[in-house]
Amino acid sequence: MGAHIIVTPEDGIYGWVFTRDTIYPYLEDIPAPEVNWIPCRGPKQFGNTPVQERLSCLAKDNSVYIMANIRAKKSCNASEPQRPPTAVTSTTPMWCLPLRGGWWPLPSAVVLVVEFQVDSVLYPTAWYNTLPLLSAAPFHSAWARAMRVNLLAANTHNTSMHMTGSGIYAPEEVKVYHYDMETSSGQLMLAELKSRPPLEPTFPPAVDWSAYARSVKPFTSGQSHFPGMIYFDEFTFTELKGDAGNYTVCHKDLCCHITYKMSEKRGDEVFALGAFDGLHTVEGQYYLQICTLLKCQTTDLRSCGEPVGSAFTKFEEFSLSGTFGTSYVFPQIVLSGSQLAPERHYEGVGSMPRKEVKVYHYDMETSGGQLMLAELKSRPRLEPTYPAAVDWSAYARSIQPFTSGQSHFPGMIYFDEFTFTELKGDAGNYTVCQKDLCCHTIYKMSEKRGDEVFTLGSFDRLHTVEGQYYLQICTLLKCQTTDLRSCEELVGSAFTKFEEFSLSGTFGKSYVFPQVVLSGSQLAPERHYEVSRDRYLRSRSGVPLPVLVMALYGRVSEKDPPRLGKGLGKLQ
Repeated sequence: MGAHIIVTPEDGIYGWVFTRDTIYPYLEDIPAPEVNWIPCRGPKQFGNTPVQERLSCLAKDNSVYIMANIRAKKSCNASEPQRPPTAVTSTTPMWCLPLRGGWWPLPSAVVLVVEFQVDSVLYPTAWYNTLPLLSAAPFHSAWARAMRVNLLAANTHNTSMHMTGSGIYAPEEVKVYHYDMETSSGQLMLAELKSRPPLEPTFPPAVDWSAYARSVKPFTSGQSHFPGMIYFDEFTFTELKGDAGNYTVCHKDLCCHITYKMSEKRGDEVFALGAFDGLHTVEGQYYLQICTLLKCQTTDLRSCGEPVGSAFTKFEEFSLSGTFGTSYVFPQIVLSGSQLAPERHYEGVGSMPRKEVKVYHYDMETSGGQLMLAELKSRPRLEPTYPAAVDWSAYARSIQPFTSGQSHFPGMIYFDEFTFTELKGDAGNYTVCQKDLCCHTIYKMSEKRGDEVFTLGSFDRLHTVEGQYYLQICTLLKCQTTDLRSCEELVGSAFTKFEEFSLSGTFGKSYVFPQVVLSGSQLAPERHYEVSRDRYLRSRSGVPLPVLVMALYGRVSEKDPPRLGKGLGKLQ
């Protein structure tokens, strides 16, 4: 079937209903990860190891990685103190492998993912599904999405022990999963994953999950609260009493907000909003902050938090947010029958973190320089605020060109001939194309001044002055005068203010450098614009800005001319 990696469940080689005495014949001496040993080539080096030999030979003969979870034995003296069980983590150039099952390694693995820049996690587990919050497939998919990693989770399938739910999860979507509490049949799953998801244009951005919740006032009018237990943790709940509404519930520092609309509120179903901000102390100790909307088991509020498997009330709209004190928040939506909600039906819309210009100096008036000082992160890629890669052409390729009644004219910018079109009204949609690059803008001015002219320009060619570089550029700029022939000239001030703007282009590469320059050649503050989730540059604050120029500057190295000793268009 073409698999490169095989993951088996926790104790999946021999099962796990054993005593200390009956399990002993199945145990083998497993050396530490740093020991350079291939069991298939030296099977007797560490005693009798038939299981490791067989697995090693299967991997070697078929050129695959095999993740197998088995127990080990070590010789010791009776006088030695008893050693507590430990979790072992091995690393390869691509994979972090937690070799101990259950649910508790996932919270611990947050540190490993961040510290070692892990792209993919292999996870053998015997996961005991505990509704409503700790069901395997929902939690695993949420964890992969929040940590922005691939997760290959192989769960033991034993419905009598409430164990089911395996899956292959990518940062941006659930590739495949299996959840079946009705039969004893397991399932082999196969999916293709990107080996380095952070390098992909679809890699999701980091999310500031508390930004929205901290900006809204609590919805507290006429609400009553009551306690309820979920897996030994005491939540604070409030009942959702109408077909639609806004509710808030708080526990310590965490306030959870919901806005919702049901198709129809059934009289035999009760839903509640819950918050938990405290130390979880069962099967490990972890400080958790949780916001949840859930169906209660019955219409008795004391049943809120008990497991329930079906729901018939349908939500037309919903939003859930919280004032979390961490960026590691795992979102999940579980439908009736404990099935995952498809990604097309929901999205995470927490504010994207703002990367900023720390400090800069621009002064054409005096001869004085300036000493600048700022603090930077030494490893920005390890930070939760590190921005995702952007597919800059995704939005532009999805829309029809705005070409009605537009005329085009040429103009030179630093020896490069652009194709321009004039922006003629206070507001409008315009498109200009050159070769394969089409640039689109949608804008609204406070008032179009008669003494100022703005144009949209496109360039898709080889730049040949002071080096040869293939460029793709979309730009909206102010001309020097009302004469269109001046659109190529330098200009330093602008008085027309843009209330709204967006700029996009059908770029052939992901290396696109966005910039917004205001009157006086000053950088626009990041709070006034953003790179949207739809992958284009747009205004964000509603504050009118005196835009001098905005640009998307694309670099296409594949189209560079051959260089001495280099391949065609490539740097080796």
